[in-house]
Amino acid sequence: MLASERKRTPGMLEALICLCLCFLASFAMALLLTLITHQSLLDTTGTGILLVYLLWCIYNFLIIYPRDKATRGEVILDCGPNTTRYAHIGIGIVFSYQFLFFTGKEGPLTKYLGIVCAIVIIISWLLIALERIQIFSHGIWYQYRLYNWEKIKSYRWIDSVLEIEICSKIRFMNIVTINIPAESKLAVSNLLREHLPAEAEL
Repeated sequence: MLASERKRTPGMLEALICLCLCFLASFAMALLLTLITHQSLLDTTGTGILLVYLLWCIYNFLIIYPRDKATRGEVILDCGPNTTRYAHIGIGIVFSYQFLFFTGKEGPLTKYLGIVCAIVIIISWLLIALERIQIFSHGIWYQYRLYNWEKIKSYRWIDSVLEIEICSKIRFMNIVTINIPAESKLAVSNLLREHLPAEAEL
């Protein structure tokens, strides 16, 4: 069953769970820093959040992205730029400001990490915003990730929004929502039928 069949906004539960996991990871990092530096938990919270975000960026852009790019194959269809690119740019600006504002009042290490994170946030969200939605011979390329054909369990359309259900060990992260430009919907639909079994279409 896809997310839209659960009587909720697609992606809402996934976003809330990811937010909770980020909070727990940041708390764990802050606790570890407290044990190492003997500072209070309040003093290390900002640094913990920054380190968790930097590790997330390293994982996505230095490990996942090169791996997926090397295995995506040849481009079959270029659907154009991300339709939510301006929202991504806005999110990057807001997040970078928050990092600078909330960490500027803490110690020097946290302040400098805040500046680094603000720069990384702007660059990462700008790259995501400018990335194009493409169909490759080995899958769908979206936001610097490759969703392989063999990992797509099912899909459905809601107007021009494509929801795909992927095979994932983390159940709440198995729904991906892609805003496909209206003029590319028919071509994308034909390619999905070509590369996926008939029962995958819901």
